[in-house]
Amino acid sequence: MGVKMAILAVIYKDKYVFEGHVPPASVNAFLSNPPAEAKGLVVLGIPIESAGMGDGDRFQPFKVLPLNNHGSYSVYASIENYEQQF
Repeated sequence: MGVKMAILAVIYKDKYVFEGHVPPASVNAFLSNPPAEAKGLVVLGIPIESAGMGDGDRFQPFKVLPLNNHGSYSVYASIENYEQQF
């Protein structure tokens, strides 16, 4: 990939993996309609006020990336505000 990635938490659901602070709304959307080429989702680092990490008063926007079978990545979701995570 050529990109250094650091992950804190890993959750397995069915045949999928969710790494990092992936918001519940993104997990639910993914599980409802998983992209054929993806095996899960990832959030890099620990975004400020990500789900479970605060109450939203200092929120830092972040991206949710798909873990694609062929090793490429793109943006699955852009989380622009605290409420969008739920």
